[in-house]
Amino acid sequence: MKPGLPVWRSLLYVPVNVEKYVEKAHTRGADCILLDLEDSVPAHEKDNARKLVARAAARVRRGGADVAVRINRPDAMAPRDLEASIGPDVNAIAVTKVDDAAHLRRLDELVSKLEAKRGLAAGHTRYRDGRDSRSLFPHARDRARGGAHCCDGHRRRGLRSRVRYGAD
Repeated sequence: MKPGLPVWRSLLYVPVNVEKYVEKAHTRGADCILLDLEDSVPAHEKDNARKLVARAAARVRRGGADVAVRINRPDAMAPRDLEASIGPDVNAIAVTKVDDAAHLRRLDELVSKLEAKRGLAAGHTRYRDGRDSRSLFPHARDRARGGAHCCDGHRRRGLRSRVRYGAD
C-alpha cells in the first residue's frame, strides 16, 4: 500500500475470471481495484478464478492502484480464496458478511500463516470488511478486535483501524 493511511475514493470491482475487465482495469483511474472471487464469479468457475488471482493482481496494479481481493464467506471457501490471494501484489482482503470477531480471528490466523510462509511482513495484508450485513454495526467494537490485519473504517468512532475509506 502507499505510505500512510490511504483514502480510497474509488474502488473498481473486477471479476477476476473476466479477462477483458482485468486487462483494462489499470486504465480506469481507481484508487483500489478489487478483484472479485465472490458474487461476480459463478460457482462452477471459482476454482479456476482462484488460479488467476496472483497474475491478475500484478496486472491491475500497473496504474498505481492498490489491490484488494473480495473472498467468499462460507468457511469452506474462504481458506482456498486466501491461499490464492495472499501475496506481494495484494494489499487487502475484502471480507463480506462478517458476523462477529471470531470470524475475523479465524481469517487472521490463516492470513498470518500465509504471510509467513510466503516471506511477507506480518500485517502486509489488511482487511476491508464489507458493509453488506445488518449484523455488522452492532458488533463494530468487537470486530475491531478481530486481529492484526483489521481495518474496518470506523476510525471516527475511536476503533482501531489501519486504513480509512473516504474523506472525513
